[in-house]
Amino acid sequence: RKEKVQNMKNFKKWFRKIMVPRQNKGENIYEKIDFLVNQEEPKKIVKDLIFASEYHLEQSFEILKYGRFFIPSNFEEDEFILKRILWKLGFEIHNYPDKMPIFWKRLEEFERYSKTSNLYSEFDREKIRSLGVNLFVSVEEIIECSLSFITWLLLSDHFRGTKFKFNFQDARDFMFVNLNEKCLIPGEPIEFDQSGKNTLFPLVQGFKLLANLCTEVLNNQDSYNCTKKDLPDYHGNTEIITFPFLHKSFIFDLNEREASFIINLLEEITNKINGSTLFKVRNGIDHKRPDEEFPSQSDIESSCHILREIVQKLERSGLYPTIYLLYETKIDKDSRKLLLFKNYKDQEVSLYQPSQFIRCGLPLFEKALIIVPCIHIGKSSENIRFEYEEISSYSRMWPDYPKKRKLNEGKTSIQV
Repeated sequence: RKEKVQNMKNFKKWFRKIMVPRQNKGENIYEKIDFLVNQEEPKKIVKDLIFASEYHLEQSFEILKYGRFFIPSNFEEDEFILKRILWKLGFEIHNYPDKMPIFWKRLEEFERYSKTSNLYSEFDREKIRSLGVNLFVSVEEIIECSLSFITWLLLSDHFRGTKFKFNFQDARDFMFVNLNEKCLIPGEPIEFDQSGKNTLFPLVQGFKLLANLCTEVLNNQDSYNCTKKDLPDYHGNTEIITFPFLHKSFIFDLNEREASFIINLLEEITNKINGSTLFKVRNGIDHKRPDEEFPSQSDIESSCHILREIVQKLERSGLYPTIYLLYETKIDKDSRKLLLFKNYKDQEVSLYQPSQFIRCGLPLFEKALIIVPCIHIGKSSENIRFEYEEISSYSRMWPDYPKKRKLNEGKTSIQV
């Protein structure tokens, strides 16, 4: 709270120095500033007022003094300077992973340039190759990330195993262990690379492999039931707090409709891409291919269409791990909370408190969360969520820190 009060003071002092807000509320400059600061988002205030002119930006740079400031010349630089100003004012800045925005940008550029002519010149082919190589790097990243996440999501024990924490490296390792060298055609195993050097073909076939594996697992439920000792003490003793994670693989804790939706989508992804021109375009833009094998405009357009359709379905369902950050909390007269989260596209997801799953170990709302809109917890309307972890050499060196203090049995000393 003290930090928030100081942020507001910084804002008021700043605006008094550089400009008079143009708004109707308030009879004098101080009331106007107070209304503005307390009713609008800081990002919107800075963007609307400070970025309104080069003069206002220069004045703000003088007041902020220290830091690498410059007049932005494009959207990326606008965002960089905007975040830097907010950070200098004391506000916490959250950054979303950039893989998906980069994919959409590359897809748009590739598709747009491919439509400039029906007959491609050597210059056109060179440009399309350049754009296409970058696009398919992103495609492989998105497909690998989705396949790893879905495998990890459906087949892991999140209460006893993952603790509802997701990181891409562990998920990819999990995918490799479960899918590597499995067959769609007898005698033709599909191989994956655990270090991430996976090409498009095995990744696409991986969705069908996973669908088959999920069906096989679902037909063997007895092997995945938890015993009584695996369940928390309160399970079955109260109806106020419920425990829905009753199996060693999360897929058994989904309702039948949700499980069927996901398995059908997995099969659809492999079947649609196999039946499209995507592999033909991917191979045709290779620099070593003769010009007569270069993909046609219709082939490129068709492959872009299938990419857009597949990735949109993965993203909207939450089966591509999309980060959501808390941006607003509303409390009613009965102390019930509505928590609103936004992703990089400003799309909203709502969660509520109090929750009947408060003791299940689900991540705190203040964390960077992966929320899966197509999956609900138990029989509730609450979406499953996971804490997003970024893995670095530092986090690998210091796992599970900070550690909680423990009392040794039979001793009064504290072990740290």
